[in-house]
Amino acid sequence: MNSAGNYQQLLGSLGSLPEHEAAEALRKALLKGTRSGGLTLTRADIYEYFEHVHHYYGCPEDEPCDHDIQTDPLRWEKKLLYSVADIVVDIEKNGSGPAFRLWLSLLHAMNKYEVDIRKRWLKKSVAQRKAVLLAAWPTLSARHRPDMDEVVLNACPHERYSEALGHYTFPHMNLEDLTMPNSLLILLNARARHPPWKFALLDYELAPLIHLRPALLEETKLTMGLMGAEYGQIIKWNTEAEAAESMSMGDTIHPLPGSHILSMHAILYKALFLFVQEILPDKDSDLIIDFYKLLPPEQWPEPPTNFAEPPALTCDEQEFTSLNAIVREASYRVPALADLGRLEVLVSACKNAAEDHIWMLREDPEYFHECVFEHKEHRPELLRGQECGMVHINGREEHLWPRVLQSVTTNCYIDLFMWNELHVRISRLERYSNLYKEHLGCGVLGIVGTLPRDFAEALVETWFFLEAFQLEIIQELQLAWSSSLEVRAYFAQVCKHNEEDEDIMAGITFSGKHGRKRDKELERIFNLFKYLWDPPVRQTLKVHTLVETLEHLLQTNARANSLTSPLSAALISKLSIVSECLRQLNFFLPWAKEVEYVVKKHQTALLLKYATNLSRWNATLNTTFAGTNLADLGKPGSKFRYPVKKRRSRLNVERLRSAEAALDAFWHAADAHYRKCTGSTPHDLVSVIIQERTLQRTPPWSEPDKTSTPSTPVEYIYIPVPNSLHDPTKQITGRFDKLNLQASKKTKSHGFAAPNKDDSIDEKPTTKSNSPEVIFHLSARAHKVFKTLFHSPLSHEHPGDIRWQDFLHAMVAVGFSAQKLQGSAWQFTPRDLDVGQPIQLHEPHPTHKLPFTWARRFGRRLARTYGWRGDMFLCA
Repeated sequence: MNSAGNYQQLLGSLGSLPEHEAAEALRKALLKGTRSGGLTLTRADIYEYFEHVHHYYGCPEDEPCDHDIQTDPLRWEKKLLYSVADIVVDIEKNGSGPAFRLWLSLLHAMNKYEVDIRKRWLKKSVAQRKAVLLAAWPTLSARHRPDMDEVVLNACPHERYSEALGHYTFPHMNLEDLTMPNSLLILLNARARHPPWKFALLDYELAPLIHLRPALLEETKLTMGLMGAEYGQIIKWNTEAEAAESMSMGDTIHPLPGSHILSMHAILYKALFLFVQEILPDKDSDLIIDFYKLLPPEQWPEPPTNFAEPPALTCDEQEFTSLNAIVREASYRVPALADLGRLEVLVSACKNAAEDHIWMLREDPEYFHECVFEHKEHRPELLRGQECGMVHINGREEHLWPRVLQSVTTNCYIDLFMWNELHVRISRLERYSNLYKEHLGCGVLGIVGTLPRDFAEALVETWFFLEAFQLEIIQELQLAWSSSLEVRAYFAQVCKHNEEDEDIMAGITFSGKHGRKRDKELERIFNLFKYLWDPPVRQTLKVHTLVETLEHLLQTNARANSLTSPLSAALISKLSIVSECLRQLNFFLPWAKEVEYVVKKHQTALLLKYATNLSRWNATLNTTFAGTNLADLGKPGSKFRYPVKKRRSRLNVERLRSAEAALDAFWHAADAHYRKCTGSTPHDLVSVIIQERTLQRTPPWSEPDKTSTPSTPVEYIYIPVPNSLHDPTKQITGRFDKLNLQASKKTKSHGFAAPNKDDSIDEKPTTKSNSPEVIFHLSARAHKVFKTLFHSPLSHEHPGDIRWQDFLHAMVAVGFSAQKLQGSAWQFTPRDLDVGQPIQLHEPHPTHKLPFTWARRFGRRLARTYGWRGDMFLCA
């Protein structure tokens, strides 16, 4: 286990074991974690993969914590329990008639009046829309996600308010969401032009808080069909095992939740029909009344199939959009993999941001200083012991800094690797989705085909990858958030009394902070975070639901925002993107049920494949910086002071070059140490992914020659970096050995920095863009932003901070659409430019002003990505 070869040999041997033996071996290896010679995934500082064990193999504790083992129904569950025999009688009497009948009426009304409905709805004010909605549905909840109420967040995640189960049944049906311009129109369009059965599983998945525990479902040979002509029909199987297999594959559903779906549809389609009546009170009543109620089912006409589809409704054309808005709209649309292109762009931007992060760590001394210090302040070693109240021995600086620096230099490369792996998988799914679109297409009353084998295999692999990746981010967020300075006082390390394992942290627990008065607001905030890393609760409430609720809380609650550090906010953004990808696959119905079943059935083989793919990082993750001088070279301090905000002078240039030389010295030593221990560097492991770049460096100072003809001074020099750092002769840091500076006297100078001929490798940065150069004519407001982003160090002006709204305005002015993701991330996608690559940037947290140092980095990233320079932006 000490070498990569032994580790890969171990994984290979597990693959040859019987499934149950391999599963037990993997469970034990996951509990050992990285530092104990167990399974290595993507983080060196995760001592046991508790989340993965619980998700794949059940609770690892001596006493199971799963909610499903409770057999007695709760009060709210009793209200939803019916015997299968009673359900069969009701189906034989009523069938699925009410919902199907109302759908036909809605279809005919929308086919004739949809254009009028859109015009009238969009003209109404929010108050008028609210009045229409309440007239048709008086009990409609006022706020977004009414299912995440006080009972769930403050009392118990498994409890419900039994007198208002409708709020849990229709969480996406609420005034806050439906009064937005497009939401109701998208809902009416989708529900009218597609039959109810197409939404059967979606509606049930959208209401996770009314799902009954499997232990409460009656064993039976009967199931209910949900597709086409079998919608709402009882199907009898020869054995209970056959019935269970059919339900697991998503072909049918248990009669009890099936009856809940039929009831949901009867309520929902009646409300939709009433919405149309309230919006069109003056239209021909023969077309919008429920006239099918007067006819028996055998006399119902065939639904029209040749109606014209109105223009699609989307928020994409808006200047500022948000991932939350897109997720909310998805609840009203037809379940499909229609947004894979959007996901591919989103993941591509994450991959590019991870690559930029690597280069900024290598290029910018101040950025490196801030990142290292920020990661140090989120280390669990800083938590005090639960019993002793003392900081663990590994919290001392001599032990902590080597760990922090090893994590920073490794994690950045693994993040790039993981985003690239996800991007490859999402891109493959999009290709298959387009290839088999017609094969999997749905008619008005029928569905065609099963999943092609290659598409199904790609879905299974991507599904598992997203699940595993999501679990790792959740565990990373737990460690970072609970250890952050903002909430550290409320958490403690679990003390471990085994002397032999003093290097291993046993775990983190909520210690509380005793006060005289109960703080309910703080409890609500903490409960939401704790639910995210409590496996039984997470399984009940669903990750994407918790992330969406958490984001809503951070946006609306100032205290929750102040308790979330910038690093924690960035991890929430990361988690939200992965959970959104997985949510999209979950809503690819009905095939998602089959995919989920196959993933569960083959989870051990898939986990082995996942671990084998990551085994290339085993040696790197097990490399330690202890006993080296890397902590002294990389520890934040005055050597990384980088006064880029000041105008160039001899003294300032010397400080800039000294900080750059210190950073280069650290990376040179770190690369050499990795190469010595593992035979390669982390950079080498992603050499086929990472783009060739240049490092921006300050040229040496040169006194101005007053006798000669003035020449244009050089702001920076650019050192080309090869893709592979494996060859020491190609180390870029080696080029800077001659730039190390001796201490000099403080001399006031007013000359310019000029490159030495030996050092000036290139005076222009290397960029990814091959687009022709453009000139942007901007308003004074937008021009001021770009003047700061591309501030010249030779300028006499002193740049200031930028309001975040001004930055958004400027990016839109040059042709980007801006999309707010969850957490602190924003994505900027070119809309009116000749480039297609999006870029992802993080909003300052918790303030809303962009410091100059951040603005300078943003400008550097824009220059690398699009080839922009400061002289390309003119004030109109």
